[in-house]
Amino acid sequence: MLGSIREILCDLVRAELAANKDRKLPDVVPNELIVQFVVGAFLSVLIWWLDGGAKLPPQQVDQIFRRLATEGVPSA
Repeated sequence: MLGSIREILCDLVRAELAANKDRKLPDVVPNELIVQFVVGAFLSVLIWWLDGGAKLPPQQVDQIFRRLATEGVPSA
């Protein structure tokens, strides 16, 4: 089941990348690497959220994930 979810998410991320193909990264980063990075990070956050009892609202978790995925991890 996790494999099916992963593949659905990969397809969604690939479609999003294709829709935003005008916004290229400055360095040459293969699209599939981006797909696997985003999906892997998303699944890790999802598992963390569920294992923790889903205490935060899903919208907040989504907002945090998107911020981390687009802006990166804040420096300490």
